[in-house]
Amino acid sequence: MGWPIGIPVPFILAWAPGRWWIVAANVKIGLVGPARRGPTVCLNEAAGHVAVGATALVTDYLPPGTACGRPPNGSA
Repeated sequence: MGWPIGIPVPFILAWAPGRWWIVAANVKIGLVGPARRGPTVCLNEAAGHVAVGATALVTDYLPPGTACGRPPNGSA
């Protein structure tokens, strides 16, 4: 079920009406200057990885048989 949900995401991002969140991230990184750019990029990447991990954790606890939940009895 993951692929049908994930395939349209790049197209949704490409045709999104606004990209303020991308601009905000780039401005944040640009404002710190070259001396502190490394740690800022690191924190930005870490925030993204934490968000992906949290999403995976939440979807793991969905009831079995739901659209994103594990199949019943662990069958694939």
